[in-house]
Order: sequence, then structure tokens, then C-alpha cells
Amino acid sequence: MKRRIWLTGCTLMAYAGWAALSPPTVRAAAPPEQSPDTGSQSQFLPLFPLGIVAFPGELVLLHIFEPRYKQLIAESADSGSSFGIVTVVPGGASSVGTEMRFDRLLGVDDTGAMDIAARGIRAFQLNSFQRVVQGKLYSGGQVSFDKNDPTVEPELEGALVQLYNRLQYRSGSSKQLAAPYPENLSFLIGHDVGLSQAQELQLLTMPAEYKRQAYLFQHLLRTQ
Repeated sequence: MKRRIWLTGCTLMAYAGWAALSPPTVRAAAPPEQSPDTGSQSQFLPLFPLGIVAFPGELVLLHIFEPRYKQLIAESADSGSSFGIVTVVPGGASSVGTEMRFDRLLGVDDTGAMDIAARGIRAFQLNSFQRVVQGKLYSGGQVSFDKNDPTVEPELEGALVQLYNRLQYRSGSSKQLAAPYPENLSFLIGHDVGLSQAQELQLLTMPAEYKRQAYLFQHLLRTQ
């Protein structure tokens, strides 16, 4: 699954027709849920506010030419450190996002602009936002991670795949899934079932795969 995102000037604009967006303010994030055996981890991440939802496991293609994002990506590539994509929504930025890791450099043009690929790792909750990180050009924020539960219900998963394959067939797509299914199947197909941005964000907030699959199953039942 690949998407190409253009970053331009002091605004952010997705290749697939997203409108230019001003730097966001962040609405307060809900405290992460804690559990006795898993808890949640917290760390500071450099941040990309973008008009998309990136899912764990997704490969996102970025064209980067603004100095602050060149700096962020260069640091990520050199050190192997991760960064976060948070979704710009009306009135600010979503309080959830996805941790990303530099995957590979695809090319550099004569101006120094870069085409890169970045891979989604895991979802996070955004607890605070810093418009400019001290000593850097880019934004950042304190984020927390809840453990993902990969448990599935085989009957539900099979029924979901049947509805997904039917949707792809009716739309003329050659995409078809067959067992064995990949882990976190919900994120693999999440962009292909007609979810709105708000629905994709809701999917991202769900920490259990069987709940995400149930959500997609109900969505496909309503829309087919």
C-alpha cells in the first residue's frame, strides 16, 4: 500500500487533492488507557502534521523540499530514529497519529528535494504539541503508545475478507485476499473500503485487531 504526499512551503498538501493546510493547533488529547499488565509507553517524537491518516504497516511516499522537513528526515535516516504523522482535521490536529520510520531514499533532485519512503510502525496518542522544537526547525510532541492486541476471531476475519473481496470485484479492482491473512489485516485494507477520514482515525484509535475487524465488517455490511 503506497501513497505519495507533497510537502510545500509552510503548508502541507497531499498529492491526491488535499487542500493546503495551515500549521495546526492541537486539541487536548485524552489520557491513554492503562492496564495492569501492559500500561503505555511515552516518548517525544518529531512530527509531520498532514492531511492524511497513516496506518501501521503502510508505506507512505513523501516528496520533501522544505528545510524543516529535510532536517527531520535527515536526522531520522542518519540515526534510525522515528517520527510521527498526525492528521490535520478541522480546527486543529487529531490527538492520535502513527509513528513512522524512514525506509529508503528514492531520489534527490538538483535542488536537494528528496523523494523518500517511510513505513508506519504503531499508533500513538498525542499528549502535547510543540510548534518548533528547541534548536530544530520542525515540530514535535509528547506521545504515548498503547500495546496493540493482534488477536482475531477467525470466523469474523473470514467474513470480513469475503465482503472486502466482493467490494473489490464489484469496483473492478484486481485486489483479492486469500488465507493465510496478514497480521493487522484491518490496517492493510483500511484505505480500500470507503472510510471517511474521521472513520479512519477511529479505526486507528482501536487497540485490538478483532475490534478493528468488527468495525470494518459492520461498515461493509452497511455500504454493500
